[in-house]
Amino acid sequence: MEILLTVKELAAALKLTEQTIQRYILRKEIPYRKIMRAVRFRPSEINRWIDNGGLDACKITDGETVGETETLRLEVQEIGGEI
Repeated sequence: MEILLTVKELAAALKLTEQTIQRYILRKEIPYRKIMRAVRFRPSEINRWIDNGGLDACKITDGETVGETETLRLEVQEIGGEI
């Protein structure tokens, strides 16, 4: 099973602010899952989104830089055993 990321974890991985991720969610510009009231992200869907120009398509406007989106990959290590 794939480990899901929180808004905070995704923001750190993409070097964006949590507010930027929240804005993408509100505009439905980023793939996410709702579990009850919690928002979570699948790394595989985020990587696919990036490959398809997701960050470029969102036109980051708050002064943040993402760098080379072509080489950006989320890597999540499982802690302990299977989930």
